[in-house]
Amino acid sequence: MKHLVLVVTLALAACSGEPAGGPEAAAVAEDIVPAALPPAPAPAPDLPGPAAGRWSFIESIDGVTTPREGHCLVYQPTLRQAYDLHRPPVAGCAPAAFRQEGSSILGSTTCGDDRTEIIITGNLASAYTMTEVITASNPTPPASGTTTIITIATRTGECSGQPEPPPLPEQPAEPPAQ
Repeated sequence: MKHLVLVVTLALAACSGEPAGGPEAAAVAEDIVPAALPPAPAPAPDLPGPAAGRWSFIESIDGVTTPREGHCLVYQPTLRQAYDLHRPPVAGCAPAAFRQEGSSILGSTTCGDDRTEIIITGNLASAYTMTEVITASNPTPPASGTTTIITIATRTGECSGQPEPPPLPEQPAEPPAQ
């Protein structure tokens, strides 16, 4: 019988717009502490970078093309490690973050008010093209606010007989056995 009275009281309170139990019940509802926010999602794992071997590069900055010094990768780095080798990180700037989207790899990084958008297409085992669009928020005249860098990378063979390159950031303790 008590349960029936409670159900009827709650039903009448819901229909009347009054809180069940009168003003005292409303005061209790204000004391409810909301649940804690869910934890932030873990960052996505870094994508694998170019295959181990000797790589050559041709770079075009706003249409001016020049060859760049090649690299010999003793092991396959992550994409972030390879990008940091190509564009050494600057203190205080966010590291590049990459994600796979279809057949392309998209990335971005920020440094102060400047933002770099990165698109990588091709095959990281033999040849790929990396397009970087750097947008400066406060360009100094006569420069525009956007710089486009296109890098064409080609794997030219194995590293045998080549001097060992400088270590990559976050390099594993030992390269994997071949």
